[in-house]
Order: sequence, then structure tokens, then C-alpha cells
Amino acid sequence: MNIKQIIKVLITILLIIFMTLYLTTASNHQEIENKKQYILTEESIKQFEKDLEQGKEIVASNYLKKEKNYNNKISKYALKLSNLIERTYRKGINKLFKKLSNLVEE
Repeated sequence: MNIKQIIKVLITILLIIFMTLYLTTASNHQEIENKKQYILTEESIKQFEKDLEQGKEIVASNYLKKEKNYNNKISKYALKLSNLIERTYRKGINKLFKKLSNLVEE
């Protein structure tokens, strides 16, 4: 193996490690968000049952969490930038894998 092939293999290994860590982090973030929603729901149910026992007036909006609106100019530009980075990254990854497949075929 020459130096170029060694570098390509190392870059590939590093890329695989990065993608694995990235996907693991993204998956864990989703699990945390789901757990927060479950806890909120559990708290809402307990509050509903408590209010029911006390004979309070039941209004559904008292037990639903109001979502905050985080839309502003900065978040819109950040989303556009994020989408641009994602498209660029996806194109780069696709090119990289095409080149790797060509190397494997040779």
C-alpha cells in the first residue's frame, strides 16, 4: 500500500467513527425528548386525577403544555444554514463513498 491508500483508509475509518458517534448522539437526544414528554404526560395525568378527586372544574387546556414559539430571524437563518451544510455534507459523503467503491473494485 502506498501513502495515498493509507491516508484514504484512515480518513474512511475516521469518517465511520464520526458518523457512528453522530448517529448515536442524535438517537440519544430523541430518547431524552421522548422521556421528557412522557414525564410531562405522567404529571398531567396525576394533576388531572387530583383535580377530579377535589371536584374542580376540568378544562383540558390546564393539562396540556403550551409549546413555545422559537421562530425568529436568527433561527430561520440558522435553519437555512443547517440545511445548506446538510446538503453539502450529503454530497461530499456520496462522492466519498463512490470513490471508495471505485477503490474497492480496483
